[in-house]
Amino acid sequence: MLSPSTLRVPAAALDSVREIGKVEAEISIENERNNSIQIENLLVIDVEASSDREALDKAVNFLSARNWRIAGENRPVIVSLKSTDWQNTNLTLRPFNPMYFEDHPNVLETLKKASIKEESLVYLEVFEGEI
Repeated sequence: MLSPSTLRVPAAALDSVREIGKVEAEISIENERNNSIQIENLLVIDVEASSDREALDKAVNFLSARNWRIAGENRPVIVSLKSTDWQNTNLTLRPFNPMYFEDHPNVLETLKKASIKEESLVYLEVFEGEI
C-alpha cells in the first residue's frame, strides 16, 4: 500500500500572500484528497478597503502584482488565482464572512478582539493542487 503524499504550500508563496495587507488570522487545516494529505492555509487579511467589493478588487490587484493570475472569477463573490512563481499553488479569495470559521471559534474570537472593519477584510484559502 502506498503511503499518502503531503501537498503543502511553499513558505515563500505564503509570504507573498501575506504581503497584501495585515494578517488578522491564519490557520492551517489538513484534508485527505486522492490518497494525499492536502494542507490548506486559511488567512484573513485586512487590505484597508471601505467595502467588501473594494477589498476583493484591491486584494486581486495586490496579488496580480505578485505574479498570481486569475484562473476564474465570479465577482463580487469569489476569485480563483494561480501562482506563476510556484507551480500548482493556487488560492481562492472572497470577501470575509464569519461563517467561513464556524468550525474554528478561536479564529472568530481573535478577530472579535482585534479592532478591525469587517468590510476591509478578505478571506483566502491557499493550497497546493488543482483548483
